[in-house]
Amino acid sequence: MIANPVLSRFSVPGSVAMVTGGGDGIGRAAALHLAGAGATVCVLDRDADKGVEAARAVQAAGGTAHAFAVD
Repeated sequence: MIANPVLSRFSVPGSVAMVTGGGDGIGRAAALHLAGAGATVCVLDRDADKGVEAARAVQAAGGTAHAFAVD
């Protein structure tokens, strides 16, 4: 996961985080940080492929994520 001194004090184990627009940009970064803080992340994006890619990035970094195509 991404190391960040501020976020190192932020912990949400056992929580589920739904990140809209999580396929790229700020949403993807938020998904990675939330997973790093212990949350299971639901990546929601209009582009199913981008959502799956972001969820795989979270999983590759050791987190738990699921992708959903939404509109």
